[in-house]
Amino acid sequence: MRTSTVIACLLLLNGCQSFQLPPEHKVPAHAACDFNNDDFNISDQPCDILRWFDFRFATDELDWPARKKIIAELGNDDVDTLKKILLSQNMDTPYQSRLRAQNQLNDLIPILPEELTKLIRILLQQPTQKLLEYESALVTVGKINSRQSQTIEEQKVKLDTLENKVKEQHNQIEQLMKIETTLSNKDRQNDK
Repeated sequence: MRTSTVIACLLLLNGCQSFQLPPEHKVPAHAACDFNNDDFNISDQPCDILRWFDFRFATDELDWPARKKIIAELGNDDVDTLKKILLSQNMDTPYQSRLRAQNQLNDLIPILPEELTKLIRILLQQPTQKLLEYESALVTVGKINSRQSQTIEEQKVKLDTLENKVKEQHNQIEQLMKIETTLSNKDRQNDK
């Protein structure tokens, strides 16, 4: 039984080795794409989608000031808006700029083709939304901590004030007790 299974597997593997794909399947999909021109299109065509990925990766190493300058030079059509969104995805992008890009993306998604929309939702919208939520939570926690620190400082000042009042009252009581002791001693001496 084992021998026949091994022989069947060897025959199957030998048949797979003799099978060859036609030449058009061996060329990577992006090899036929022309990335030398500056024409960006919003479509579900593989070359257009790959071009957007190429743009995102090509701008990934730029720091925020450089990307901000590019964003300022772009127009307001759909292609430039998508470029602005992609340029605002790096971790060093300030919160407000990333939030603006997320809102632009939410406005742009309804007009994007179906496949591009799916990719953008998975690769941009969902991660950016999570990051914005985390940053917002951190800001909120920071504000709460700051408020609590301020309250603690105020309570310390009040506590110091109360401790000083208690010390003053304690000193006054001790002085009164000394006066009473002195008066009692005088009365005893007078009674003798």
